[in-house]
Amino acid sequence: MKLRKKFICFAMAMFCFSTMAASSGQEFSPSQLASVLHNNENLDPTLAKHLGIVDNSVRVAADGKHSEITHAPCEETGKVEQKTLLTVQDISYVAVDVESFTCAARYIIVFRGQSQSWHYVDTIWLWNKYADPASYHMQILNDAPTVWVSRQTVDAGMGHSQQNLQLYRLIGSRFRMVFNEPEKLSIVRSPMRKVGEHVWTEEQTSTFKVTPDTGEGEFISEKRSEVANGRRLTVYRSYGWNEQAQMYQAYGDGP
Repeated sequence: MKLRKKFICFAMAMFCFSTMAASSGQEFSPSQLASVLHNNENLDPTLAKHLGIVDNSVRVAADGKHSEITHAPCEETGKVEQKTLLTVQDISYVAVDVESFTCAARYIIVFRGQSQSWHYVDTIWLWNKYADPASYHMQILNDAPTVWVSRQTVDAGMGHSQQNLQLYRLIGSRFRMVFNEPEKLSIVRSPMRKVGEHVWTEEQTSTFKVTPDTGEGEFISEKRSEVANGRRLTVYRSYGWNEQAQMYQAYGDGP
């Protein structure tokens, strides 16, 4: 009897929560969402779509000739974590980090809180088929909340792998990717069956930091170290905010 009552209470909570999520006039807190996700492996489809917890991966269509993105809701979720991203004066940004094995993704669901009132902002989708990003954090960059995602795997396979630094800037009411550059790149090409051919290797590692604002806005500076078959090269670049293109644009400083 107790188990049945518990199930009924939980089902009613899920119904109310999903109804509240679907209504544009009502909001919910990150702790409420985290509680629902912790206690329910099968996410309500309406709630999943509202929060952007959908399948964004590219798959082969039924005809076997074309690729498609279904945007189907990810109803099965795994690990759930709540994390404070940034607090500026009386405004807080909090994320509910949700993992979905079926959709091979992590979803960073961002909330903005002020005076005990919470507002769902947007969801950042991170592909994690091969590996999770090393870390992520938020900071104010050129007057806008910006989420830094470090070592995001964008490619992996036989003899190659690539991990990027990705920046998501709050533009209007959505987080947009405005920066996507390699942090670590590794390529190994095995020799063909030809006399004198050797294994070709290329390693690339970059470090990024924000330069102080000198009146023209803050810049992202990069130091890139490349090693190609034993030959070393260091490249320095700067990236400034391009208001018209709504992205960070590179300015090469040369090796």
